[in-house]
Amino acid sequence: AGLRLIADAIAGDIEAITGIRPSVVNAEPDKGIMIVAGLVDEEIITKEGLNWEISASGDSFKSDDFERYQIQVKQDGAKTKIIIAGADKRGTIYGMFHITQDLCGVSPWIWWGDAKPAHQDVLVLDVAELETTSKRPSVNYRGFFLNDENPALDGFADSHFGGLNYMFYSHVFELMLRLKGNYL
Repeated sequence: AGLRLIADAIAGDIEAITGIRPSVVNAEPDKGIMIVAGLVDEEIITKEGLNWEISASGDSFKSDDFERYQIQVKQDGAKTKIIIAGADKRGTIYGMFHITQDLCGVSPWIWWGDAKPAHQDVLVLDVAELETTSKRPSVNYRGFFLNDENPALDGFADSHFGGLNYMFYSHVFELMLRLKGNYL
């Protein structure tokens, strides 16, 4: 369910760039370009038969593969698959955001700072730029502190979401993941 939420955010990023929202589906289409994302040891990733430099680490801070991702591109007949494999769930999410943020120019502050990306009629990505393996984060806990004193944050949350509720925090957590954070 978490990856589905991020897939919807990525579709929103692509729509912000091109004006066209791609479909988020669980079934593989017969042709076209698709992004496949999951954990490196999940069937959706292992069935592609690619060699991965990372391994599943779970939530252990001792593993060198903690929060890492690898992206590979595979041509499969009429299909082009951009495959994102994460060592853990956050690694997969960071890999998904890597495509729209680092390669397409979408700011992590797209919602909070009204940082709209430049419009492009055609979205072109170089395969050499797409294929990457991330490094392990050098800091285990990365995040931010929300100063929830009145009237600043409470007033904003009240006017936009009806209070400090799940709708407010869904935007907070998305920003945190876009910034490759893991701690609030």
